This record gives sequence, structure tokens and C-alpha cells, in this order.
Amino acid sequence: MYGTVCGLFVVLIAVSRTTANGTQFIDWGALNDAVPEMDDVRLKLVLYSRKFLNGTEDMAFLRKKLHTYVLIHGFNDNPNDSIMLPLLTNSYLQREKCNVVIVDWSEHAKGPWFISAAKNTLPVGKELAAWLDSSGLDMSQVTLVGFSMGAHVAGDAGQFARKRLAKIVALDPAHFLFESTPPEYRLDSSDAEIVEVLHTSGGFIGEKESLGTRDFFPNGGTHPQPGCSPDTTGTCSHRRAYYYYNEAIGRPDDNFRARRCPSYDHFLKHKCKENGKPVILHLVNNNFDKSFKGNFYFITNPQEPFLKRANSTVSAKGPFGFGR
Repeated sequence: MYGTVCGLFVVLIAVSRTTANGTQFIDWGALNDAVPEMDDVRLKLVLYSRKFLNGTEDMAFLRKKLHTYVLIHGFNDNPNDSIMLPLLTNSYLQREKCNVVIVDWSEHAKGPWFISAAKNTLPVGKELAAWLDSSGLDMSQVTLVGFSMGAHVAGDAGQFARKRLAKIVALDPAHFLFESTPPEYRLDSSDAEIVEVLHTSGGFIGEKESLGTRDFFPNGGTHPQPGCSPDTTGTCSHRRAYYYYNEAIGRPDDNFRARRCPSYDHFLKHKCKENGKPVILHLVNNNFDKSFKGNFYFITNPQEPFLKRANSTVSAKGPFGFGR
């Protein structure tokens, strides 16, 4: 055990760097040489469906004709304690017949070792890509949904999968250690046919820059989000990403209407029209038209229901009771 810890410490020192102004980042070139063998990456995959409400590890029960949503948690999270995983799983199963696969990479995402977890996004993403390649799934029917650091796992999986994924949904991708990262080692717009990014704590915990085909910026995408002030740790604003998205899943045809705009300031001043009319895109959508790209803005209520409509209440727990 002592040797393992010492070995990991040496690897982290080798791949971690600090700039002159004190900003810490990962030397991804060195990391590529230090990536462990795939046998050292231990992922646990659990399938949920309307038939397997309590989950099964037997992937033979994947219904390959249905859409598959692959959910990836973030740093220092796990399926037993997660808020995001049961929340989204329940909402997807309530909305449609589908497969939901939870990726448990908690062994490689443990706190307080943030640098180690960030380093592990690459081999974990490669391992997830290998599973996708062997799964027999139609990649045009697969959506990866990653929160925080899990968004970068999704990006790596999309990059290394042999067949192109339909969509990646990145919920407030982690900023620290990834801000100076080359695109091939983090989430970027080339990782799937459509990459949608939801920013809720931009520049604090989450990334503030546009990373996807489409980037959504509720309330400007920054910290603190309405109802979260003062939010000194940023956790409330960060988690709003999956709360907003969860609410939108429950209203697939009538959820958050986002307007494409040059900036949030333009949005607030109602200066978003293109050729005389606004370009509108819902947060949760089935739009694969790549002309719908760029930055999209919308505003929310400070508490649930976040959608600014009187009849938009969405329960965190659906009829299947999957949730905490």
C-alpha cells in the first residue's frame, strides 16, 4: 500500500505544473506517458430501465433499439451519495422507454485528491470508449451526460470511441486544471456530432468559456446563480446545472427557451435578433441541425420551478421512486 501511494505521488508530481502567476495545470504530454494500463482502470457500469428500476450490472439486458443515456458523475461523488445520478435517471425513465447506464468511476475520482482525479479523466474516458466500442450500441442512439469533471470524461470517451457519438451533454464542466488543457485532453466541440454545454458557475468551479457546438448560459452562466447567493463555495451554482437540466428533461417540448446572442449583455438589452427574428433553442432538444451553434442565453427563477412559467413544476422524484 505504501509503495502504491508513493508511486501515485511521483506520477502526480511528474504531471503537475505551476505557472509563474501560481496557476496550476496538468502537463498532459507527460500524463500521456504516465497513463496506467487499462487493466488498472476499474469502472463499474450499472444499467437502469423500466424493467430494472434497482439496476443491474448485466449489460446483456441493454435494449439496443432504445436510446441509451450514459451518466457520468463528477469529482468526489459516487452512486450511493450522488444527487445528480438518481435525479436524472428517474427523469429519463419517467419520460421515455430507454436505457440509463451509470458510470461509477468513484475509485478514480476520490477527494480530496483533485489533481489525481483530474489526471484520471483521460484513462477513464478511454476505458469508457472501449466499452462503448464493444457494447453493440448504435452510437447515433447514445447520449453521454457528464457533470463537472465527468464532462471531461465524456469528452475523452467521445474522442477515443471508434464510432462518432450522437451527443454529449456537459453540465458545468470543471474549470480548475482544465483551463489550459489542449482540446485533445478535455471536452471540446469535436467529441460528438453535437456537444451541448450548460454553464452555471463559470470562472469559479465551472468553465466560463464556450466549449461545445452549443453553449447555454442561464443567467449569464456565472456564479452565483439566482437563489444561491452568497454561495461562497460555489457548490449551489455548480449543482444548478443538473437541477436545471433535470427540470428540462421533464418538459422536452416546452422547457427553457434560450436565445442565441453575441453576449449576455446583448441578451439583457433584447439585441439578439438575426435577420429580424430571434434564434431559439430549448435546453433539452432533439435538434441536430448544426446551424444551431453558438452561445444561447436564458433566465431562471431563483427556486424550483426554475422555468419562468406558473405551470412548470417538475418533481425531483417520479412515479418510479428512484431518488433520494
